[in-house]
Amino acid sequence: SGRWPVQWIWHPDYSGYEPNVLAFKRKFKLNQPATIRFHVSADSRYILFLDGQEIGRGPEAGDLEHWFYDTYEIKLVKGTHILVALVWWLGSKGPEAQLFYRGGFILGGERNFLNLISTGLSNWQVKVVTGIKFSPSPLDRWQGTWRTGPNLIVEAARFPWGIERGKGQNWVKAKPIYYGMDANRMNHNPPGLLLLPATLPS
Repeated sequence: SGRWPVQWIWHPDYSGYEPNVLAFKRKFKLNQPATIRFHVSADSRYILFLDGQEIGRGPEAGDLEHWFYDTYEIKLVKGTHILVALVWWLGSKGPEAQLFYRGGFILGGERNFLNLISTGLSNWQVKVVTGIKFSPSPLDRWQGTWRTGPNLIVEAARFPWGIERGKGQNWVKAKPIYYGMDANRMNHNPPGLLLLPATLPS
């Protein structure tokens, strides 16, 4: 049917339709060295960290029936690891060029790692990233003609430093919202984003 076995997730206390910046994390353990391969997307943007180091960001711009995901293949040593994603959704405050559906994050592991790291199948946690807010662009005073999106303001004293390593308090269990859907194989068009492999290099 084109349905992925993994789900988009979001914060349980937010609808996904108000502007927000969230962090998601999944801590997991490998009993032996392994090469893991997984696919990632977000509505609308993500930065992905593995063990505190940035490994990628995306997805490339698309539309609701052609929403792109990125694929990562990484060699890991035996032991405990942590994936963290910073995800933001601007909604009505976003730039005119950015299409969107609703806030969400999805990650699907292949083969033996499906149940270990996938959203909707494993224990992903989420928290609101404090210290970030958005203010209207000065260009918006011309009745929104330019639609360039808001200015980003970071309050360093409130920002949760170390969040890329999964540090801090107030993490809660992420809420599944709907299954991923393959745009190449979906034979009907339910509400939600239809996923396709990225066409551009990372």
